[in-house]
Amino acid sequence: MKRMKYMNSISVILLLVLFCCGAYSQPSKSYFTYSSLEGKPYNVSWEQRALLINDAPAFFLSGSIHYPRFSPDMWDSVFKHAKQAGLNAISTYVFWNIHEPVEGAYIFSERANLTLFLELAKANDLFVILRLGPFVCAEFTYGGFPIWLREIPGIEFRTYNQPFMDYMSKFLYDFVGLAKPYLAVQGGPIILLQIENEYADSSPAGLQYVEWLGEIAAEINPGIPWIMCHYQAANGTIKTMNGCGTSEHDDDGTKWIENHWKALPGEPSLWTEVEGGYERWGGPVLTRPVADLAYAITRWFAAGGSLANYYMFAGGNNYERTAGAMVVTRYENDVFLDSFMVVNQPKFNHMTSLHKVLISYADVLLAEFPSKEIELDNPNTTVRSYGNETLHFISNNDFTEAYTVTFKGQNFALKPFSVQILDSSLGLVFDTADVSPDIIAPQITPLSGDFSWKWYVDSIGPSNPSLTVTNKSPIEQLKLTKDTTDYLWYRRSFNLTSNLPSPNVLYIGSTESSGFEVYLDGVYQTQQWDLIKGAQSVIFNISLGDLAQGSHTFDILSVSLGIENVGKQMETFQKGINGSVLLNNMNLTVGADNASFWVMQPGLIGEHLKIFTPGGFNNVTWSSTNFPSQTSSPVWFSTSFPTPQGLTGEELLSVAIDVTGLTKGHVYVNGNDIGKLNYVFDLVSLHSLFF
Repeated sequence: MKRMKYMNSISVILLLVLFCCGAYSQPSKSYFTYSSLEGKPYNVSWEQRALLINDAPAFFLSGSIHYPRFSPDMWDSVFKHAKQAGLNAISTYVFWNIHEPVEGAYIFSERANLTLFLELAKANDLFVILRLGPFVCAEFTYGGFPIWLREIPGIEFRTYNQPFMDYMSKFLYDFVGLAKPYLAVQGGPIILLQIENEYADSSPAGLQYVEWLGEIAAEINPGIPWIMCHYQAANGTIKTMNGCGTSEHDDDGTKWIENHWKALPGEPSLWTEVEGGYERWGGPVLTRPVADLAYAITRWFAAGGSLANYYMFAGGNNYERTAGAMVVTRYENDVFLDSFMVVNQPKFNHMTSLHKVLISYADVLLAEFPSKEIELDNPNTTVRSYGNETLHFISNNDFTEAYTVTFKGQNFALKPFSVQILDSSLGLVFDTADVSPDIIAPQITPLSGDFSWKWYVDSIGPSNPSLTVTNKSPIEQLKLTKDTTDYLWYRRSFNLTSNLPSPNVLYIGSTESSGFEVYLDGVYQTQQWDLIKGAQSVIFNISLGDLAQGSHTFDILSVSLGIENVGKQMETFQKGINGSVLLNNMNLTVGADNASFWVMQPGLIGEHLKIFTPGGFNNVTWSSTNFPSQTSSPVWFSTSFPTPQGLTGEELLSVAIDVTGLTKGHVYVNGNDIGKLNYVFDLVSLHSLFF
């Protein structure tokens, strides 16, 4: 469904890439692979220098891959690319709202098939870091919480609150139980579990909650270590780092390790989120230069880190309405694999080459603690050495200036923000700033066919009495929609005793990341959008023209641009009309009698009739004449195209729709909601989920 001002031609394209996913060798004892343990139960513990597998120091390169952001038939391919890149582990959150959208009814099918995801990780020789939360943030709608949770009487999220802790305990027990066959102590691939996520509340109730987190983690006793990332960590858990990892971003990984070992001696230095960046509607396209990423990773391991997890290795897509407030459909696109599952070059090859070097020296790195960083020719250039001078890391930590430095009588030219890895003879093993040009370019081929379009104009306002709710005042959107749709119609009739010449203003109390389309007496008037990511209260000031004396009806379509995924008091987050409604000085918030009460309808008629599915398509009459104008009600557009044929072997197929010319709405393929579009968009990927 899309409301539109105009519509350019829409095409379907193929992205075709050839890959060679060969096996990755194991050149060091510290670089464990899951298969090396032969499926037998094994022990995961830790000391200050590293995690331990059966009491031996272990070196981990990991990447985040979130199962709901891919279709199940993509998972195996993503895992194979992770192995090709040299990773020996992957990481994922567990998404409560994907598994339990309705209280008491768990879902473990299709993109929620967590056990299949774990089986495929295991089959691809990958360890797993399972981040249970249940708060995940992750730019995922409502931070991963199911919307029904906020309706529990007396609940307050993520603090010392008994109702919340009761539901969180049940969730943790349920999912640790589900994961039990995959835990290391059972011979499975899961080596770490995470409780909570980026918890920063230091209030008395927050600190009491952190203490409880340690208690419940110990009570569950899964037989493998618990971690807590960023900010606070409970007793018995390992504190880990999130961030970009450079001083340019004010979260230098080397300083974090130094401070971590001072505060928590005995704990290893684990980096759970080597961050890239996600995109917001209307915001810039974010990229992280590969040289910057390589610099941060190399500095981390040189300073004593023993595990690094890329956030993300592959971002995938925010299908359906799973994106957090104002987060675009494609997620973390500038990573190893983009949202089309195409290898991102030169990042993939450059980082893979770095991984090979780090893995080859893993035994040397973990055999000792890092040496003190020694200043070379100026404060911005330093060196660390390992293994009785067999391995050296020379760094230029200046953002902009290149330097030539002298080390052991030899000169080394260092580009800005770079590290050179040298062997015992001072030969160059790797330069983080020496990035080769792109090697693989996607081949884009337009799909031929007769793309004839039909459309269905949806109803304006509440139109089905079996779906409507009447109340004296407007009801907050999520109470009615239960987060099953982005849309809620509000209708309010009123009477004017005199003409009101323009300008007239309709004031609506709502929240950020929301929008309204306004119809007066069945005629489209205007729309207004708040494009700020958040959940704070805002007042929409909607300008209207002349208003004549007499009876009138407002139909107001409230559109959610996603539920905010992080913040304090998340149980209070709201959507739709949740404040006063005024026409100039005339208060419309509370109706005086039945004739002026508010009438509300969750969703569009096309959604209720499921006209986006093959089975529901014929529930309405589609038109191919009299193209709808921009002043009509919401419009659905439909076309069909043939399934691409003839691709075999390791050819990777992605299908995409160029949505240039459309403004906002959702895109469905074969009944599957593949995500939102909203004003500013590049491409929506379809992938094989829909064929």
